[in-house]
Amino acid sequence: MTTPEDRTRLEKGLRAFLQASDGEAWNEEQVGAYVDGQLPAEDRAAFELSLAEDPQLRLEVADLQALRKEMRLGRPERRGLGGMRAALAAAAALALAVFGWRALSPAPDTVHVASSTAQPSPPEAAPRVTLEDGAGQVLLAHDGTLRGLPKLAPEFEAAVAGALREGQLSLPAELGHLRGRAGVLMGAGGAESRFAPEAPVGTQVSDLRPRFNWNPHPQARAYVVTVLDAQLDPVAESPELRGTSWTPDRPLRHGREYIWQVAALTPGGRVTTPAPPLPEARFRVLSEREAAVLKERLAAGNGSHLAATVAYAEAGLVAEARKELAALRAQNPESVALRQLETRLLPPR
Repeated sequence: MTTPEDRTRLEKGLRAFLQASDGEAWNEEQVGAYVDGQLPAEDRAAFELSLAEDPQLRLEVADLQALRKEMRLGRPERRGLGGMRAALAAAAALALAVFGWRALSPAPDTVHVASSTAQPSPPEAAPRVTLEDGAGQVLLAHDGTLRGLPKLAPEFEAAVAGALREGQLSLPAELGHLRGRAGVLMGAGGAESRFAPEAPVGTQVSDLRPRFNWNPHPQARAYVVTVLDAQLDPVAESPELRGTSWTPDRPLRHGREYIWQVAALTPGGRVTTPAPPLPEARFRVLSEREAAVLKERLAAGNGSHLAATVAYAEAGLVAEARKELAALRAQNPESVALRQLETRLLPPR
């Protein structure tokens, strides 16, 4: 049968578990005294105040009460020695589970906060760049990812994101050669010197029959346009024209560079521009492969002015890139990123 010594050993084991998890305001002797109804009256009110506020203390008291009840309800005389050992083992296991968990848990105030309030997820950072683009909106996140554009090829999407992130447009190296000598402005000087080619100049084109435009001469009665290849051999020439634009009848060739001039027929004679010291009016027609890539990128952009700006710029079609960027700027007049891009497309000086 269970002897007082057995009960004493069990309580000592339980107190050892309590001692291992000590750190509360009330020690194990006081908890045991409260459960046994032996806590002094002057301490009982304070203990019950702590009990109301501390869920861990309530758990400790409840477990000790359960253990006491188990010991009172047990019938050792029927269980024999094996039953007594089983009761002791069960009580010790219960204490170990409860107080072992308690020893590994955070401090009571931390547990209380965690159990009552879930930690909020950190707020998502505001986009680095936000643009209205056609009928939609494009966002550049701080990690460099783009949102709002249609599905683009990875290298093209990286180019679009890089343009916004760096405020730069990637222009073909060929444009430096096509634009001629730096520091020379066509149209500098008097009224007659403003007569000069307008487009295509210093750019690439995708059309095999590009449209040639020029500024008027004040005394011209007609104009004649001549297109030459890189060896300065004529490949196309217009009839006498009354207007200031012309489209050749025959196509030029993919991947070739050309030079063109326009002559004004005036009462004083034939005036041709550009002429030294002005740079030559050069342009290049895209290769078939370059034209196919451009067409594919424009289709993938699905009307996005941003995507079209980058696609045209990378293909070297400066006039078209300026047009798309102007449409995008009209939707986002305060955008610093777009103002930076615009400087890359200014006419050479």
